Amino acid sequence: MLNKFKKKLLLLGLTAAVGCSTFGLTMAYMTDTEQNTNVITVGDVTIDLTETKWNPDTGKNILPRTEVAKNPEVTNTGTVDAWIFLKVRSPKKNIITVDNKTKRKLPAADVELFSFSPNSKWELVSKTDKGSEVEYVYGYKDIVKAKGKTESLFDTVKMVNYLEGSINKNEKLDLPVEAMAVQWNVDKADVGLKKIYDYYLNQKSTNDKQGEIGRASCRERV
Repeated sequence: MLNKFKKKLLLLGLTAAVGCSTFGLTMAYMTDTEQNTNVITVGDVTIDLTETKWNPDTGKNILPRTEVAKNPEVTNTGTVDAWIFLKVRSPKKNIITVDNKTKRKLPAADVELFSFSPNSKWELVSKTDKGSEVEYVYGYKDIVKAKGKTESLFDTVKMVNYLEGSINKNEKLDLPVEAMAVQWNVDKADVGLKKIYDYYLNQKSTNDKQGEIGRASCRERV
């Protein structure tokens, strides 16, 4: 079941919205799920981030190369058309893995623990290796109409082919997903998603410095 928790904060300046969720994984098992969605509202831009196909039971006893359903999608619940972005923070760990083809053990290395295949409606805006995680930002290729909804960024997440025993079975791993929205008319559509996302970042930085933006956190426990 998907439990939703919503917060609303008023921001000044560029109309933008952000929401987030965290997908928590435990190697040998996953705890019961409490999925929360926080929403920050500016004017009439409101977004809701959900994962309707996630089932906590499928996350139990995660084995190498196990694939589980996870489908982050965003609904524009406001009255203003908007550009939608999703940020995924994929954790990395120095572990021993097994080659999928040769089945041979590989030397320990820093690897991403999860992989996913983005759907065609999403465009990769940036990819940043931050050492302990890789941060992906995807933009939805079409303006999302008021009350409209995106397609899911991806539909499943796959566990790396790790050597059993190389990860502590009680270790909890998170795959956080954060949603952001910017009003549709910040610039012409043909400037590209990268520039539109930069507008969001610049305005967020300005609001942070001015103390006008409230900080919200959300956690989806699995």
